[in-house]
Amino acid sequence: MKENLNIGIITGKKLTDALLCEALTKKFPNIKIVQYKIPFNMWIPWIWKRIIKMGCIVLCGHIFLSIYLRIQRKIELFHKKPLWLKYTNVTPAWKELNKKKEICLSEKALIKKIRGLDVIILADSFRLSHKFFRKTKVPCLQLVWGLAPSYMGDSAGFWAFASHNKQHVGISIIERFAQFNKIRIIKQRIIETGHQEDLRSIKIKQVIKMAEILPEIIERYFNKETVPRQQTTEIICRIFQAPTLSTYLHFLKFRKINTLPHYSYNDIPCTLITAK
Repeated sequence: MKENLNIGIITGKKLTDALLCEALTKKFPNIKIVQYKIPFNMWIPWIWKRIIKMGCIVLCGHIFLSIYLRIQRKIELFHKKPLWLKYTNVTPAWKELNKKKEICLSEKALIKKIRGLDVIILADSFRLSHKFFRKTKVPCLQLVWGLAPSYMGDSAGFWAFASHNKQHVGISIIERFAQFNKIRIIKQRIIETGHQEDLRSIKIKQVIKMAEILPEIIERYFNKETVPRQQTTEIICRIFQAPTLSTYLHFLKFRKINTLPHYSYNDIPCTLITAK
C-alpha cells in the first residue's frame, strides 16, 4: 500500500459531515476537505426539474421539512443538548475543520482541486453531474446512507425504518466509475435501531458507524494485491428522496408508513460490478 495516501472528501456543512471529517483527519492528517457550493443561479434549473417531476406541493413539503429540522437543531443547541451527544461523546472541532475546508463554486474548479489525489470520498454527491464522473480521473468512493442498490439516497435509512424493513437500515460504500450508472459495492453494514428512531437519529447512527469503518476501508482499498476477475449484472438502483413534512409528521404520530409515497424514490438502471 502507498505510505502517504492523498485523500480528499467532498462534503457539506452539516454536523454529520463534521463527524466524518474528524474521523478521517485523525487517520489522514493531510486530507483535503472540499465543499462544492453551487451558485444560486445554478439551483434554478434543478428546482424547476423537481417541480415538473414532483409538483410544487412536494417541493414545498421538502422545504418545510428542512425548516422543521433546522428549528429542532437550534432548540437543542439553545438548551445545550444536541441530539448527537445521546449517541457519541465526540464533538467535532468544526471551526478547525472549516479552516482546512476549501470551497469550489463550479464542477470545473472542483475537478482541478482534486487532481492528483489518490481517492476522493463523496459524502455529499447529489449535486454532482454525470459529466463530473466522466471527467474526473480520481477513484471515487461514495458514501450511501442505506443498503445499496435497493436503498440509496440521503434518506434511504429513514424509509427502510419507516416501512418496517429494519434489516435494510444500513450504510454502504460504493465505487463510482466514469460511466455514472456503473457501481461496485465495497462494504455494507446494517445499523441497529430501536423503536423510537426518527430521521435524524437514524442518520446520526449511520454516520457514527461510517466514521468508524471508513478509514480502514480506504486503507484496504489500496492494499489490493490482485484484481479479481469481474462480471457485470444489470440491476435497478432505488434512489430515495427526503419525506415531505406532512409525511414525516404522520410517521412520528403512527410510527410507520404503510405505502411509500409516489415521490419517495426513483428507479435508475445501473450496472453492478462484482468478482467472479
